[in-house]
Amino acid sequence: MRQVILKCNLLFLFMVISFSCYSQKKIYFESDKRPIVEVVVNGVRTSMLVDTGSSLNIIDVNQLIDLGIKKRFKMSSANSVFGKATMWQLLECDVRFNGENVYQFAATDIEMVVHSIEHNTGIKIAGILGTPAIKELGMVIDLSRGIVTINKNSAITVSTD
Repeated sequence: MRQVILKCNLLFLFMVISFSCYSQKKIYFESDKRPIVEVVVNGVRTSMLVDTGSSLNIIDVNQLIDLGIKKRFKMSSANSVFGKATMWQLLECDVRFNGENVYQFAATDIEMVVHSIEHNTGIKIAGILGTPAIKELGMVIDLSRGIVTINKNSAITVSTD
């Protein structure tokens, strides 16, 4: 009987720990016109557009020096809405969104997007958080309320022996 009670207590403890480790962070958009969020790139506070239609996380190639990022080598050329774009692999690119690391960035010229967003919102973006960041951080984007929720789930294993 004691073992059954002990196992039930351990199971309850495991459930409490699991639910408490599931952290949900809500971040409000910087603009009511676009899903723009604050990020930190190599210690520099800046903004990025959250874009579910982008298959890449992108840094504007025109802002690399200001952000302390170096181009490594030309990856490829890709077609975009503005025509053919050169993509660059990056070195020393530490991007954090609400304290969470974001990986897999490439650089390309998105100057027209940067200017358009700045004209419409007053906010200059440094890049785009695309599908890789959205998946990696477990983002849930609520456009009607202007909120991005980050769902990080860290698993903890508790032995019942």
